[in-house]
Amino acid sequence: MPEPDWDALLRDGVRALPPVPVSADFDARVLAALCRPAPWRERVWLTLRPLLAGAACSLALTLAALFWTLRAPLTVSPMPGFTLSVARTIDVPRPDLASLDRWLDRPNLSAASLADWPERPALLDDPPDAPAPERRPPPPRRRASRTPPAPLMA
Repeated sequence: MPEPDWDALLRDGVRALPPVPVSADFDARVLAALCRPAPWRERVWLTLRPLLAGAACSLALTLAALFWTLRAPLTVSPMPGFTLSVARTIDVPRPDLASLDRWLDRPNLSAASLADWPERPALLDDPPDAPAPERRPPPPRRRASRTPPAPLMA
């Protein structure tokens, strides 16, 4: 027994349905709805609603993260291996900011020279920087030839 063609049967059934009669004032109601503008408050609200929803969610998440981070205990010790209370009692010499600034302005500064920064004891005793090498002026530019280049043959 062959399978019936369900698409064809559905199309025939929809075509056989009688159309729904439209009321007499249908066109007038549609045209009146199109001609009547929406109030400005409604247009602005429809435009700003997604923006305000995103701002409200961002504010809620920011406040939750702020509340959570402010309540977190400060257990990180400035000196590894010591508790925070013991680390506060140990006197750690701090370099003055002028020598730190001079050290950071050195021309040979690299990531490797910053690797031992917290343990660097001789910061104040660093030798003065070597003078920067002289920069040679760039070589003079060659003048372009006045003849056009030969066309490329393919």
